[in-house]
Amino acid sequence: MNPLPKEPCDTVVAVPQTLETPLQPSKADMIGVGIVTGVAATAIIQTGRSILATVVKSPLVVLGLGIASGYFAHKYRKEIITLSNQAGEQSKDFVLRQKQGLQQILAKSQHPAEQQDDLTQ
Repeated sequence: MNPLPKEPCDTVVAVPQTLETPLQPSKADMIGVGIVTGVAATAIIQTGRSILATVVKSPLVVLGLGIASGYFAHKYRKEIITLSNQAGEQSKDFVLRQKQGLQQILAKSQHPAEQQDDLTQ
């Protein structure tokens, strides 16, 4: 067993070039990912359609789903109301910010026109 040297080593270790540069996906990889994603989305949609068709055909299942959804809506009614109020407030804030942004853009666009009119007179 060799003991570790007590002095720093002057040896430089070369890092392979492939580790320094990030790997870029090839076009074939990107196409393959797109195809797999499309197939997965199609399978999910078809499965959902078949489940929905089965549910709609059976009145007892529809009744059971209605009872279950009513139970959970009643159980979590306070949370649902709170979240809907928060969403309403956030949407009002969003609209207000958009309105202010548009007013700022209009103000900026009108200022150069007024300055040009002052220069021509």
